[in-house]
Amino acid sequence: MLAAGDAIYVERGRLRHLLLRCPCGCDEIFPINLDARAGPAWRLRHNSDESISIFPSVWRESGCHSHFVIWRDRILLFGTRDSLLSTSTEAREQRALKREIMRRVSHNTFTGAEQIADSMGADPWDVLASCQLLESEGELIEGEGANKGLFRRESER
Repeated sequence: MLAAGDAIYVERGRLRHLLLRCPCGCDEIFPINLDARAGPAWRLRHNSDESISIFPSVWRESGCHSHFVIWRDRILLFGTRDSLLSTSTEAREQRALKREIMRRVSHNTFTGAEQIADSMGADPWDVLASCQLLESEGELIEGEGANKGLFRRESER
């Protein structure tokens, strides 16, 4: 693990941690827990294109305090991108994903991108980026306050 963002898996009978050299360049190596039996854990997703994603974002509470996303083998440091929209999937895949999201989101209830992704077997970051795009296009409404990051459809007219 020589460069920022390099990582290795730790397995003992099952996946336990992802050891990561901090992507900010501070040179620290720290574990990301992947085993829910050991406390709060991140979800590791192996995508169909053989990339990985970690959900939710990682926010270091010590050291450099960096905040980042691991999405389809890319590390996106917050503060270096305006949003996830700029890194969303290819246009054709994006349209299909948006259509499927619209089928699964109700007019009445706010639903989180992670829950939508689980119901579709999709990458949560892809779904969140698509929900943000649908919100910018006026198709979805993002909640406020405690409902921030949750989405519902525009009211039926």
